[in-house]
Amino acid sequence: MILQKCKRGHYYDSDKFAECPYCALEKNVAEEKTENWFQGALEATETVIGKYPSKDHRQLDGIGGDGHGTT
Repeated sequence: MILQKCKRGHYYDSDKFAECPYCALEKNVAEEKTENWFQGALEATETVIGKYPSKDHRQLDGIGGDGHGTT
């Protein structure tokens, strides 16, 4: 068993692991969180687009392009 210290200060057995398993785990968790966030944002966008497929989202109902009412 050869103890190795990684750049972030973790100790690990370099006979068993080619790189620090703690850093690898942290990296995987961070990537998973990013992927989950992106997927959630994508689903929310698709939900809005699905509810209002032909609406022009730049204008609200009853308000003209100049910001005043249509009447």
